[in-house]
Amino acid sequence: MSAEQQAPPLGQNVSSTLNSPDTSRPKSQNASKPFVKSAGDENHKPDGPRERPQSAPHPQGEPGNGGIDGIVLRRAKTTELKERFAEAKHKITTKAKTKPAGGYDPIPLPDAPQGYTVKFTFHKATNLPVADFHTHSADPFILATLTADLPRRHKEEPVLTHRTPTIRRTTEPVWENEWVVANVPASGFTLKCRLFDEDWPDHDDRLGNVTIQIPHVDENWEGLGPNGQEFEVKKRSGSKRAYFFKAIAKTFTHGGSMTPILHLGMEVLGKSDPPHAQMYTVGPTSWVKHFSPMIGRLTGVKVNKDEQDDASSSAQADDHKLTKYEYVLSCS
Repeated sequence: MSAEQQAPPLGQNVSSTLNSPDTSRPKSQNASKPFVKSAGDENHKPDGPRERPQSAPHPQGEPGNGGIDGIVLRRAKTTELKERFAEAKHKITTKAKTKPAGGYDPIPLPDAPQGYTVKFTFHKATNLPVADFHTHSADPFILATLTADLPRRHKEEPVLTHRTPTIRRTTEPVWENEWVVANVPASGFTLKCRLFDEDWPDHDDRLGNVTIQIPHVDENWEGLGPNGQEFEVKKRSGSKRAYFFKAIAKTFTHGGSMTPILHLGMEVLGKSDPPHAQMYTVGPTSWVKHFSPMIGRLTGVKVNKDEQDDASSSAQADDHKLTKYEYVLSCS
């Protein structure tokens, strides 16, 4: 071993020896040449890190560039939603404008020939079923609708209706209620009478209906005669529960009919006054009075009906005077 290859003396740093270049070994001939991939090295995978290929940009934008594409897309969606909202609002507004508004209507009435004024009289009904089992009776009333072949100003115009008063706790009601209608056309009309049992606050029970069709009306029409006519009530649309118990009751009484009878009257009063394009109710006009102490208290209306009684009792209690508030509301 030569002097250059001798071991380092004691105390010398071994790491400096390892890090120092070894000049004794000859350099490789391929050390300075670049790496060239040969044909046989197709499946060779280098050990070093590889450069990742650039992926396609995300449609919502990369966070690195501020998300410009995402902002544009969100703005487009917001604009689309605003357009849809404006379109829906326009449809609602247009639909609301097509309905007839209250008060004055500038649309003229359609042309129609002169009609007639007809009076309908709802006399009475018999043999109605028991609808209220706790009272073994019923609270019947009639809801009548009148339709005719007349042009309408609006498609949403309601059908002409009339309601009779309610007769309490009876299955043989007598109404003697009149309904006068003007501009009934000469081509006739259809009157449908629905009988109900009033159950407040629950829903009303149906007791049946009667439909009368009149093909022609003129001044010489006799109507249904001076005393009216009787019509059988159709039970198909009535309350099945009421007619079921009525059938059971009839089996124990051994006789009688299951069909109720409605007594009606009609007569022509003459030709109607213009305009002639729409049927309307002439009368009678009904009024309802509502006594409300609370509204009287709010409005300051003072009423003391028992003033004399209060004066006699004031001898015993002079310090306290009773003040009553009352408000009467009348509706037609």
